[in-house]
Amino acid sequence: MRPVLYFLLALILIAAGFAAGHLWPHSAASSAQGCFEVSGAKLQGAQHSGMTTCDIFPCIVGIVRNNCDRHFSAIFLTYNLYDSRGLQIGSTSAMVQNLEPHGAAHFWTQVDEQPKISKFKIIGVSVAPQ
Repeated sequence: MRPVLYFLLALILIAAGFAAGHLWPHSAASSAQGCFEVSGAKLQGAQHSGMTTCDIFPCIVGIVRNNCDRHFSAIFLTYNLYDSRGLQIGSTSAMVQNLEPHGAAHFWTQVDEQPKISKFKIIGVSVAPQ
């Protein structure tokens, strides 16, 4: 079980690097500005069935839509996380791959349980260069 969690954590860290713009040029994101719509994003508590990561840890889940005529190989959604006092206590990123023109996809990203997250806010949508 630990190797799976370490692998997922590594994927999250890599996605965060891409989303922060450190692993590709910022100009790629500007060419896709206005293409994406995020809907239904919510904080889902752990279900405790142990079948998926979101069953073990809380996750942010939702849908991202591509409103453009372009295919995108990788889309990164970045969120800030806040406690009950409104203080930022972290951030996380979700990745969607191979989103077709005018397509939609479900996304999820794991969040740490401690300290307790009360709310989140999307702070950016980035794309990898084609």
